[in-house]
Amino acid sequence: MNIRQFWRVIVLILLLVLSVVLIVPSGPPQITSSDSSLDLNYGLDLSGGTRLRAPLLGYTAEQVDFTYRNEVEIEENLVDYFGFLSRSDVDATLGQGGLGTIEIFSDISEEDFKLALDHLNLNHNDIIQGVTSQTRQTTIEVLNKKFDESGLSGATVQQSITTTGQYFIVIEVPNYNGSQVRKLVEKRGSVEVIANFPDATGENKNIVVLTQSDIATVGTVQEPGISISSYHVPVTLTESGAIKFQKTLHSNGFTSSNGVNSCTSSLPPEMRHCINTVLDGDIVYSASLSSGLAQTIIAGDLASSKNFVMTSVNQSGAELLRLHLRAGALPAPLDLDSGTIDFVSPSLADNFKLYSLLIGILSIFAVAAVVFLRYGKIKVALPMVVTALSEVVILLGFSSAIGLALDLSHIAGFIAVIGTGVDDLIIIADEVMSGGDISSKRIFQNRFKTAFWIIGAAALTTIAALSPLAILSLGDLRGFAIITILGVLLGVLITRPAYGDILRFLLNLK
Repeated sequence: MNIRQFWRVIVLILLLVLSVVLIVPSGPPQITSSDSSLDLNYGLDLSGGTRLRAPLLGYTAEQVDFTYRNEVEIEENLVDYFGFLSRSDVDATLGQGGLGTIEIFSDISEEDFKLALDHLNLNHNDIIQGVTSQTRQTTIEVLNKKFDESGLSGATVQQSITTTGQYFIVIEVPNYNGSQVRKLVEKRGSVEVIANFPDATGENKNIVVLTQSDIATVGTVQEPGISISSYHVPVTLTESGAIKFQKTLHSNGFTSSNGVNSCTSSLPPEMRHCINTVLDGDIVYSASLSSGLAQTIIAGDLASSKNFVMTSVNQSGAELLRLHLRAGALPAPLDLDSGTIDFVSPSLADNFKLYSLLIGILSIFAVAAVVFLRYGKIKVALPMVVTALSEVVILLGFSSAIGLALDLSHIAGFIAVIGTGVDDLIIIADEVMSGGDISSKRIFQNRFKTAFWIIGAAALTTIAALSPLAILSLGDLRGFAIITILGVLLGVLITRPAYGDILRFLLNLK
């Protein structure tokens, strides 16, 4: 075989070898969402797990006039107007030209939002349901951190858009049920330390003394010990956070004899000095300032050591605190009531995997039988089937290289690639052999070019028809469209020309 004449065949063989190397694992099998016999990633359909799809809760006002206003002032005014919102529920962002956006992450009505902006004399354009692209991207990043910190391996988080323009956050977690995933994402993870104390007039006050931005590093959960009798998470504060914490507690009586250990005393609740750990607005732990920490604050040493602990009533609560402290708070809550949660059991996923393999084998035998009956020549039929199957092997290698999680829609795409691939190869064989005996390479090339124009036009039609499905987030249809388009491109650029060279070689044309 002349290498220069059959370079397409050599490229095909190299791609096959590379694909096999990518598919066959080189090391010992690992317990992941991948099959232990092949280095392939499987989606929920073939591995089992949970898929959660939900929009972010909120409304966005666009083109808001920020003239003579700043972000902090606007946020505080909106919190005061509604009364039930916290600062984390409002985000004002100044853009260019004195205009910006305001987001409210709460289940309010569009009309109430408009009335609030009018009350504050804030000119604006449309109010839309949903959040900004930056909020969605930040949400995806925080959720990925949460899954990494929680140990839920193989989780993927991405956004999708419907044909009506609504955005959804799509979370897929292999090998975990819906309640486990829901428990992790239903809380925003906003952690605060709030000082509760009586002021000089005897009125009970609450002041936020620490937020997640005041924490520099987070340690691992510690068990109860001699000095600290509860499960706790050691943290290191930022310099500004330590100074603020020290100054606020000292100036509001926490280090005085009336403040130390008063949260657990017999004093009336409104007279106690309590340090509350708050998660998403709920108090998860309340404690007094210990005498040791009080002395540290009085001496001014807390600002230099910056060491602090956040306590919880049990280990699971402490683990949850650590998770949210390390991953950060979601900028907006997921609207789980408007979303869906699907769970595929591992046993059902194994059945899907087995049936997919059986269907693939049956389709191969069916194609081989039809091709052999059509031509009756093994030297024409066998290379045709092998070439079509090579496309599937190369696509599997590509999937392994990019870490694509295969599901049933991709399997359907592989079967479609086999069918369309053999169709094109039949067109080539018919066009080449239907005109009578082939006496020279030139005649073969002319007939092959005619056939290639036909399959090229068909490929463009297929790509044009499936492109909208590949671009839009239409669930399983997208995976099917992507695999089919990749298979068509691979066929036109590599496997169809290679089959032509193989057929010419077998026909002994010179």
